[in-house]
Amino acid sequence: MKTTRIIALTSTLLLAFCLALVGCAQTDYTKNFSSDWKLASVTSDGETANEDDLAMLEAFGMTVGLTLNDDGTLKFTMLGETIEGTWKAKSATEAEMTIEGSTVVAKLADEKLSMEADGEAMVFVRGTASTSADASSAAASSASSISDDTEEPMNETIIDDDLITVTITAKFQDWTGAVGYKFTAVNKSDQDLSLTYLTDSFSVNSKMADPYLFTSLNVGTSADDRLEFDEDDVASIDDLVNVKGTLELCDKNTYDEIRQYPITLS
Repeated sequence: MKTTRIIALTSTLLLAFCLALVGCAQTDYTKNFSSDWKLASVTSDGETANEDDLAMLEAFGMTVGLTLNDDGTLKFTMLGETIEGTWKAKSATEAEMTIEGSTVVAKLADEKLSMEADGEAMVFVRGTASTSADASSAAASSASSISDDTEEPMNETIIDDDLITVTITAKFQDWTGAVGYKFTAVNKSDQDLSLTYLTDSFSVNSKMADPYLFTSLNVGTSADDRLEFDEDDVASIDDLVNVKGTLELCDKNTYDEIRQYPITLS
């Protein structure tokens, strides 16, 4: 899902940057920099995580913050770990920060503190990153909202043969922005099955859009699952119309295709 991709991508960017990140004492320009700072964006290998992405990380307790103290000490907090260092202002717009023996120059412009190392970049804005208690509360709130999906109940059987029955039970849009269909599938065959989709076969309102779907069904079992589209492809539940595509039924153990099912959903 998108939430998982965002968390995995942003965490990788942060860890890559911190291998090169770095601070010492103070000068007449100390007051320009001394403050609490929170991460606004991070860029690594051409990929950027912005404030919205980082806000989602904070909701799961993965905060990033920087504190520059008047006495020339600093604390860098990333994903629950705090590293101490030193810093000093070199001019009204530049400061050196040293962490674990490595030094980086931070530049101040438009009330944003930016730093680069080995092609990686971080940008901070003034403010305090969420505390662990705040993050736990936000995470709990996010978790509870999962049960608050927007749903439109349905009862439409789209496959029913000697192997499998698939019944659509609802349209939905969840807290991550994902949009799609909830369904129940029943394995009526004598073998373990997996239900997925034929790549490049799906469209939503005449726009190509691959869904996410992979459902395992052992012999004699049923499963409740979701066929879902990324919010970049389908913006809202109201846009989930004229859906066409092909589902594939495969042998769960060998991945060999058993049967294809063209479907259409209004």
